[in-house]
Amino acid sequence: MVVDAQVHIWAANTAERPWPARAEPHRAPLGKDELLAEMD
Repeated sequence: MVVDAQVHIWAANTAERPWPARAEPHRAPLGKDELLAEMD
């Protein structure tokens, strides 16, 4: 069986890299290290 999955990581909303006004993530910023830990 082949399973294909897609995940996204995102940085915090900051002045240097603001999120669009309509963006409201369902959880806190998620980096690669946290994502890999969740996948384990």
